[in-house]
Amino acid sequence: MQLSASLRLDWRSGRGAGSAQVDAGSLTLHGRSSCDRSMWTGSYDRLLFELDPVQLERLTEGRFPASRGRLPKSRLSKVREYVEANLDRDISLSALASTAAMSPYYFARLLKQTTGITPHQYVVQRRIQRAKELLRDSNISVFEVGIRVGYLDPKHFRDLFRREVRATPTDYRSSH
Repeated sequence: MQLSASLRLDWRSGRGAGSAQVDAGSLTLHGRSSCDRSMWTGSYDRLLFELDPVQLERLTEGRFPASRGRLPKSRLSKVREYVEANLDRDISLSALASTAAMSPYYFARLLKQTTGITPHQYVVQRRIQRAKELLRDSNISVFEVGIRVGYLDPKHFRDLFRREVRATPTDYRSSH
């Protein structure tokens, strides 16, 4: 952090060279290997500190690649809450990514690396789990269970449930 007066920073790295005007109050960050050589021109009055990569990840909630390819717990928790609250509605990848404050591509990649399944599979698994819970209540029809977990087409719900659980919703209800 430059504390007073402006100065000029020139640097060189494996990717090329660059320069910047660093004004009083400016904060300059760079990784350990991102700069081979730097030269400061001007009044050199700065505060230097180092952040541990693990602490930086916590502070930034994984917004930087230091997240080691995993979705931060705080964002995964927000996504879980969103899915649980919206199981009866259409849940798009863009809505999930927005909930995690990420691009859809990056979110999908990190969710798969974190959970081992795609966002679509994650939503389907949560819907089937909720359907199992609802099927234990014999006062709710199988058709209504399907609607409550986001499947308006009873045949689609039955086929998907059978594929995931290896039993139809009616058979599952009978055995539980």
